[in-house]
Amino acid sequence: IYRFNRKNETFEDVCEYVEQLHGLSYRVGQVLCCNHTDRVWVEYVGFGLVGFYNDSEGNILCYNLVGHPDVGTSASLLSEDSEGNLWAVSNQNSIIRIAPDGVVSKVGDTEGPIKAHTQAGSRMVYATDNSLLLVDTQSAQVVRTTPFHYDTITTLAASSDGERVYVGTLRSGLWGYDVATEKVEYFHRGAL
Repeated sequence: IYRFNRKNETFEDVCEYVEQLHGLSYRVGQVLCCNHTDRVWVEYVGFGLVGFYNDSEGNILCYNLVGHPDVGTSASLLSEDSEGNLWAVSNQNSIIRIAPDGVVSKVGDTEGPIKAHTQAGSRMVYATDNSLLLVDTQSAQVVRTTPFHYDTITTLAASSDGERVYVGTLRSGLWGYDVATEKVEYFHRGAL
């Protein structure tokens, strides 16, 4: 992975920098996220997460979460909320929040692997095969878990106002979930 340093207008090898942290060879995973402050988060398979950013001099600095007990050895589904927190799912099926100052909070565990996520207003919404979890972004608490018995969930997308979450399923089409009332509504049957 390379990043462009705007200060000196050069490309820098981020992996080489990370290898210097522990003297280990890291293999880049499937997760890469760049937040609004141009901090780049990278998952390193078998080790965890590292976040990179530039200081005022243009030097690479990092949040090294390799070996962090709440992050685990890999992470997925990275996204940033409107307050600048980074949200991730650990390989231990835990939802974690990384605050802008680098503080890691374990929000909760799920009964199975998390398949999809989206932000709906002030809530992050996570989906396992057959449930939706709503997490308040400010308190970092699971607000509610709603069973979803209609089919296996594959994708989520939130409406622009954050009041509805669209739920894509494996075989039964598209559903709508009202965040406030928990009402589930059928939209379209069949694979999309």
